[in-house]
Amino acid sequence: MKNFRQFSFLYLPLITLIGLFSCKEPAASKTNTAEKHYTVDDFSSVKKFDVHIHLNTDQPTFIEQAKADNFHFLDIVDDRPFGVPMKEQQRIAILQLKNFSGQMDFATTFTLSDWGGSPTGSFYLPTMTSSCQSMES
Repeated sequence: MKNFRQFSFLYLPLITLIGLFSCKEPAASKTNTAEKHYTVDDFSSVKKFDVHIHLNTDQPTFIEQAKADNFHFLDIVDDRPFGVPMKEQQRIAILQLKNFSGQMDFATTFTLSDWGGSPTGSFYLPTMTSSCQSMES
């Protein structure tokens, strides 16, 4: 035990100093921080992706602004008990995708309104088939 006390008394300050100096920022990383980070001026040139939006209008204003701001996004079509009905959301998404294919993609779901517990999946196939057919036309 006596040896441990001598060791800690003599070497603990040295270990502490080594630890402190090892935490010091390396000289190579002391560059201008403006070179390492985006600024407001970079906003429109930086590509961005919003992974969850709901386009509830066929007006192009939002997408035109997204294009100017270099946004690409994923429109989510869903079946919810409020707001724009799913079929209308799908119509809007397909229209906007045809007009702005470079700015967006969309994902759809199936409706649960006809949920019958069918093991064959007949409750969702009509919705998915309709989505795919609408994309082809």
